[in-house]
Amino acid sequence: MPYLRVTVTDPDLPAGTRHLLAEGLTGLAVSALGKDRARTIVQINAVEPGSYYVDGSP
Repeated sequence: MPYLRVTVTDPDLPAGTRHLLAEGLTGLAVSALGKDRARTIVQINAVEPGSYYVDGSP
């Protein structure tokens, strides 16, 4: 059972966009990894842009 977790920097990401993202990632797991669609989990974490760092910088 694949578990895909993605973090996006938009806490106001519309529900429709979240749905499309989840569908796309599920489709990728099915087509690229040969996983069962019904057993694929996608978790979308929406965070504030100032909550992450790249190379030590916000």
